[in-house]
Amino acid sequence: VYSTGSELKPPYLGDSFFLNAFTMPGVILSYLKMLLWPTHLRADYLIGPVDSVGGYVVSGIGLVVLIGAWLWVLKHRFVQRNDLLPAMALGWFLCFLLPVMNLYPIAHPMAERYLYIPCAGLFVLLGLTLNHLSDRLPTRMRAAFTGSLALSLAAFIALAQAQVIQCESSLSLWKQAVRCEPGSALAHGNLGAAYQDQGCLNEALVQFRRSMTLRPTPAMELNLARLKGEMEGSQDESIAAYEKTLSNLPPDSLDLPLMHHGLAIQLRKAGRLKEAIASHQKAIELKPNHSICDTKAMKAYWSLLMWQVSLVRD
Repeated sequence: VYSTGSELKPPYLGDSFFLNAFTMPGVILSYLKMLLWPTHLRADYLIGPVDSVGGYVVSGIGLVVLIGAWLWVLKHRFVQRNDLLPAMALGWFLCFLLPVMNLYPIAHPMAERYLYIPCAGLFVLLGLTLNHLSDRLPTRMRAAFTGSLALSLAAFIALAQAQVIQCESSLSLWKQAVRCEPGSALAHGNLGAAYQDQGCLNEALVQFRRSMTLRPTPAMELNLARLKGEMEGSQDESIAAYEKTLSNLPPDSLDLPLMHHGLAIQLRKAGRLKEAIASHQKAIELKPNHSICDTKAMKAYWSLLMWQVSLVRD
């Protein structure tokens, strides 16, 4: 949902497969904490490579917990009781996490959406565990046990409702993300865009500049240029930024169609209609089936350009 630009192959954490692989068990521990008590959900997670003794200890503990849990389940449930379901549930969780464990580098080493399928296995295992505990409790304590589960469920519902409230608007969502991850360039950039949509241009400028300080990118440079043009009532700076970015992009960049389309919009706002049409045609030539060229809004934009040109000619 949130655009971070095209990344064909992001680097490994720490530019090292070893550091990257040693970091991810700690990420799985964070996933377990998130599933069992989701009090720290947010729109972006900053994951850095282990660079301290404490980080190595946490990752080592994570690796021991994962391997040890699976072996224990296999021994005590499958080997001794011929019950494969717990081992399959834990295996489901780990196997479906494997593709997003950054063994092949991906743009976001940790994200809540990666848990949608894996969590089914963990919740099956949790249900089996709770059922086993309930069977072993004395009858007089089962009511209290059931009551505690009901209270936990109520707490989960309350936490979920709190998260829904945070997601009611982009502004509240990214404000929370910046509070939780003040070092996230993505969070600051999206908060700036939310402020800009609300017309709070000075606040947007602060967030865009912070994002550029954390991680300079061509997309954020363009955001800054567009915002400054909007604040000054001039498109010259934005047009110059687009042209500079286009000149620096490689010929096979996936960003070229969108950049040409964005330049066309800025040229139209500046009244340079013929140049806008040429830039828009270039975007279509580069990627004629790009999603942005198939929308009704794109066709309406093209019609508006042609209509404005016809007025100028008349």
